[in-house]
Amino acid sequence: MSDAVDALLSKKAVTGNYTDRGTKIIRPGEELDKNAFLQILAAELANQDPLNAKDGTEYVTQMAQFASIEQMSNLNSNMKFTGATALIGKYAMVNSADIYGNLYHGVITGVSRNKANIKVNMIVGEEKGEDGKPRPKVEQFNLEDIIELIELPEPSEDEKEPPKDGGEGEKPVEPANPEEENKVV
Repeated sequence: MSDAVDALLSKKAVTGNYTDRGTKIIRPGEELDKNAFLQILAAELANQDPLNAKDGTEYVTQMAQFASIEQMSNLNSNMKFTGATALIGKYAMVNSADIYGNLYHGVITGVSRNKANIKVNMIVGEEKGEDGKPRPKVEQFNLEDIIELIELPEPSEDEKEPPKDGGEGEKPVEPANPEEENKVV
């Protein structure tokens, strides 16, 4: 065999998640980011045959396509986040189980984003606070883990909580002695 073929066969084409030239390998289902596209362009330029150089307009076209794809990716990310914020206040079930094997479910109270990763905060029960009083237990889940949104019925008049003053609602407190009301002490 020729020396070139021997050199190719003796090299490891892939080491872990990177090729022998340091390019990250993207598996099916993974997304390419803008840096991957720039690396592809840089590799094309570096490996270009100097005797058969490509036309400069091809690179301008590719850069325009890369910019377009990046903008679509950013738009997609923003739309996902906007859609996730619409879930605040909704009752949901997620594909994640507690220590007893029960799927978590509860009211979504917030949404956060770290780059392309969107997470929802969900009240999944109660826990005791540092003061010993019960408080909502909030867990964070990936947006993709939501498997069902559950529409809760509105409580009937009998199930609604009565006002705390025992009457129809807040009533103004009347001073015991109207003359004492404006008295400066």
